[in-house]
Amino acid sequence: MRNFTKLFKFTAKRFSLWLALITVFMTMTIGLTSRRLIQDDYKQFKMDAIEIWEDIEGKKFDKDFILDDKTMDELDVHAMKYKEKYKIIEDEKLWQMDSDYQTDYYDKLGEGENGRNAHYTYNDFMRIFNRTSDGKLSASSYLDNLVAPVMIIIALFAITITSIEESMPIFEFTRMMPWKKRDDLLMKIGIVFIFGILIFAINSIILSFLLKSSGFGPVVSMKESFSHIGKDLLVFLATSILSTSLGFIAGNIIGHIGLFILTIGGVSLIKEDISMLVRVFSNEGAMAIDDAFNGFMVKQNIFVRTLISLTNIAIDNIMSVGAFLIISILVLLLALTVNKKSTSERSGYMIVSKPIGIFAKIMGSLTLANIITSILSSMLVESAGVVSIIVFALAMLLSYKFFDILFKIRLKF
Repeated sequence: MRNFTKLFKFTAKRFSLWLALITVFMTMTIGLTSRRLIQDDYKQFKMDAIEIWEDIEGKKFDKDFILDDKTMDELDVHAMKYKEKYKIIEDEKLWQMDSDYQTDYYDKLGEGENGRNAHYTYNDFMRIFNRTSDGKLSASSYLDNLVAPVMIIIALFAITITSIEESMPIFEFTRMMPWKKRDDLLMKIGIVFIFGILIFAINSIILSFLLKSSGFGPVVSMKESFSHIGKDLLVFLATSILSTSLGFIAGNIIGHIGLFILTIGGVSLIKEDISMLVRVFSNEGAMAIDDAFNGFMVKQNIFVRTLISLTNIAIDNIMSVGAFLIISILVLLLALTVNKKSTSERSGYMIVSKPIGIFAKIMGSLTLANIITSILSSMLVESAGVVSIIVFALAMLLSYKFFDILFKIRLKF
């Protein structure tokens, strides 16, 4: 704990100005964005609620629209009558039906007066109203909007105190700190996590004030959001572990970003590279790979899909968050293993581990070659052929040479 306090103070002093600026900037940006979102939601909700009320009551709405428990009950009753009147199907159920049924449904709505408009009015209204329970509007969806920006900030901060720091002269000084590299990694994960929680807490407090001062204010309930906060904290923990651990495997910022791409893409990125490579020689073969992979993915639950690629993560699903945390812990274990054998001589290079560096170089070269081939082939030919093979061979040679040079550069700011 004493070492953690020392490192925390050291990090805070070095990056205090940067952290303060980032905190202020993020708070202003998220605050303004949240304020606009809340205003737009309330405006749309009010307009839809009044339209439904006037349709059911058959008269002009001539009173102030003020949300309270009584109003929420009335809105619930009116919405049910409105749905029954126009035989409306909610979007979530409609999207699960086949295209022919959807077409017939919209055709039937179009036959009646205001039918098609009623569908959109009702579903827009329910988009907000479904967030209520016992007449209280949950702030969970608005809190969820804070998660992605905080994850980005956590990642940027982790890059700053790991791979960027390792490329700087001060890295030699940090190696003299009275603790092991393993402890340094674990403590920096803690520091990044605390910073992420701080940013989230500040913006959550501001969000609560924005909600309470909006038209939703009388019916907003922050208590309904507590269960979501637990999942959000797990997401921030996983992001802190993953971002910081990758920084201890990478030796500079370019390598760190490259490892982010490989880790987030996961198996899906490898599949895409293989598919694009096969497409150079056979379109049918590439289509077979894509169809087999897509067929496999459709059968999997969100836990497995997240393990396969972090692009599939659903932050509101605890199973998906659990898979994210598992991947982060695996990367942490890899970072601990790598740093047992790493030396300061490797600092500043793309990857501090040679075996991981070889894999990253192959993936980077193949991905870049496939992208170049895809772009050039689309301009030269319409299908796989000799020209595509020649283009791929040249693109692969250029890509390999590019990454070979890049992996030999030692960045020292």
